[in-house]
Amino acid sequence: MSYTIAIESVSVVGQEASSGGFTCSEAHKSCMPAFVFSVAGQVGFRNALEHLVDCRKKECQGLRKKVRESMHAKIKWLFAENALLGCMECQSFLYGSRQPMNLGENKNFVLTAHHLAKCSHDSCARLRRSVLLTIRDSVSPSATSKDLM
Repeated sequence: MSYTIAIESVSVVGQEASSGGFTCSEAHKSCMPAFVFSVAGQVGFRNALEHLVDCRKKECQGLRKKVRESMHAKIKWLFAENALLGCMECQSFLYGSRQPMNLGENKNFVLTAHHLAKCSHDSCARLRRSVLLTIRDSVSPSATSKDLM
C-alpha cells in the first residue's frame, strides 16, 4: 500500500509584498543576522544582496565594499582549499582554472550577488551561508581591521 502526500500550492511572501521595499538599514542588518542558518537570515541576506546590487546611496557604498571584499576572500579561500561550493552554473564563472573570479570588479560582484540572491540550488544555499558567515564577521560593529586580515 502506498501513500502520496502532495502540496497543491504554497504562497511565498517576497520582497515585493513588503511595504516600501528593502531599505539600506535593513540590508545592513541582514548582513549580520543572529542566526545565519535560519530561514529568516537566509531570506534577509538574499534581499540584502539584491538591494546592494541596485542601491547607489552613500549609505550602501561602505556596506557593498565590505560585502564584496568578504565574498572575494571567502571565494579565494574555498578555491585554495579545493572546496568549490555553488551550483554548476555558479562554479563555471566563480572559479577559474588558476584563480577565482575577482569580485573587486563591479560587474563580477553584480553577477555573483544576483545569482546567489536568486538561485534555489542546495549547493548555492551552502555557498550563501558560507559567504554570509564571513560577511557577518566583517560587517559586525565588533569587527576590527585586525580581525579581517
